[in-house]
Amino acid sequence: MTPATSNLTINFEAIDRSLSEGAVLRPVEGGYATTQRGILTLEDGNTIFVKRAIDPVTQKGLEKEAALYTALAEIDYPHIPDFAHYQKDTLILPDLSDWDWSPQWGDAKFNAILHAQAALPRIRLPSTTTHLLRHEYSDVLVGRWGRLTEPTQWDAIRRLGEHLDEDVGILEELTQDDRVAFNTSITVDDFDKGELIHGDIRSDNVAYNPRTNETALVDWDWAEYACASLGRTAFVTAVCFDIAKYGSADTLTIDEYRKYADPLSAIALAGYFLTEAGKPPVKPGSLGHLRRVQQFKRGLIATELYTTLA
Repeated sequence: MTPATSNLTINFEAIDRSLSEGAVLRPVEGGYATTQRGILTLEDGNTIFVKRAIDPVTQKGLEKEAALYTALAEIDYPHIPDFAHYQKDTLILPDLSDWDWSPQWGDAKFNAILHAQAALPRIRLPSTTTHLLRHEYSDVLVGRWGRLTEPTQWDAIRRLGEHLDEDVGILEELTQDDRVAFNTSITVDDFDKGELIHGDIRSDNVAYNPRTNETALVDWDWAEYACASLGRTAFVTAVCFDIAKYGSADTLTIDEYRKYADPLSAIALAGYFLTEAGKPPVKPGSLGHLRRVQQFKRGLIATELYTTLA
């Protein structure tokens, strides 16, 4: 996909007025975004994807996403939506709802996303975006296993596994010494390689066109300069999670994806996912509860990736 200036005339005032007067955004499935989002039909019949901030936190995220689309388009990075228009608290993107956003993975789709990632580490964005790419992602990975040395945290994860009827044997094999060692062996320097990563590539954030083999990566909230293996391993955990839950679109199995993961990145991600899952319980049925369950299962997968590869 080659970024291009949209032929659509985006009238933010008209869009804002339309939404304020009760225009309904057609819901889109998947994702955990807290922004107001969906498909909007314009007066001329064209459709667009709209994301609106609902508070200062989501507004900051949209500003970062919009700035990165602009910077990546200027250097002709091809794996982003054709256009992105941002104003005030609203981001407008093309309607790609007819592309494949499903959690079904096959060889062609997986390799297309790997290809999209492969070009990122070599990219140097303009200095105007540097402040957006601090170590927000890698920083939160460091020290997570320290929390998992606390008995109450570990017990909370065990209870969650029992509640979900999940086999947590792979976690039970990790001794207290293992957890302490993981905590002291992972530093920010391990991930400070100055390579651009998306940081959150998963089925909700990837549009794939099987007819043309094109891809578009969206939701760049976790993008930063870190190391390519970290971004790639986060992607692999997401793919393995989808295959475990939904099955594969072809004959590929989880084992065939493991080789793309990095052991150190896997155990760092496992610490992050498991501590997020071990937070105090959220009301069942809420978005937060679903997110917590996903974090727990991805933590199990990341731990398994580590034990397989280390």
